[in-house]
Amino acid sequence: MSTHKKLRNNRWVLKTLFPEYMPGVNNLFTPCIKLIPVIALSLAFSACATSNVKSSIKELGRNQGQPKMVLMPLELELYEISVGGVPELKAEWTENGRANVDDAIQGVLAGDHNISLMKYQSNGNETEAQAQLFRLFGVVGEAIFLHYHSPVNNLPSKKEFKWSLGNAPDVLRDEYDADYALFIRMKDHFSSGGRIALGIVTAALGYAPPPGIQIGYAYLIDLKAGEVVWFNFLASQSFGDVREPESAKTAISTLLSEFPK
Repeated sequence: MSTHKKLRNNRWVLKTLFPEYMPGVNNLFTPCIKLIPVIALSLAFSACATSNVKSSIKELGRNQGQPKMVLMPLELELYEISVGGVPELKAEWTENGRANVDDAIQGVLAGDHNISLMKYQSNGNETEAQAQLFRLFGVVGEAIFLHYHSPVNNLPSKKEFKWSLGNAPDVLRDEYDADYALFIRMKDHFSSGGRIALGIVTAALGYAPPPGIQIGYAYLIDLKAGEVVWFNFLASQSFGDVREPESAKTAISTLLSEFPK
């Protein structure tokens, strides 16, 4: 089976870890099905986040002073889990969290790592070449995640951390005169007041509803070499509540704790 087809057929793994939870399954059993990923992940990950860094470099290239980096649009979604375990996307939380994380990234990379950071500016009229580039970036990110964190989707030919995009990143390199591009994706799930109350009641019976799970991954592309050179994935009950500015800094510092300097 081709790599592309394998990735396409196994997107359910990402659906599990980033739960919009099985879209298109609308029947009587949907609420029960939606519980499965939360329960599985709650059991699989502890309260402490552990980095899963893969890298082909030890430090960033500094040919002419500060490395220049394009921060691609942040993908962040925050959910509230109902009493029945159904996640609901919270627009206000997500908007505030995105602003907090953006500020945190600036502080961690521009401050601690001395990187010249530029945000990708979308004018809403991307060319087809740009659209294809973004799709390629997304597919490669998914491929790396699946390879290292879903054993049944492991790519046997990958014996080392080497993921090439060819000359596709030239578009970003030329437009921004940049050395690198950074992609970050995060999702978090918070129990509703009703679910917390349920846990208090059922605790006496020896049962507690599974807690929410926070998940994130980040990857860095060398725009000159056309390769992904650094990748990290985190999953735990929490590594920083991004709804609060200070906690957002903690989350980003944790996700980027082994980022090359």
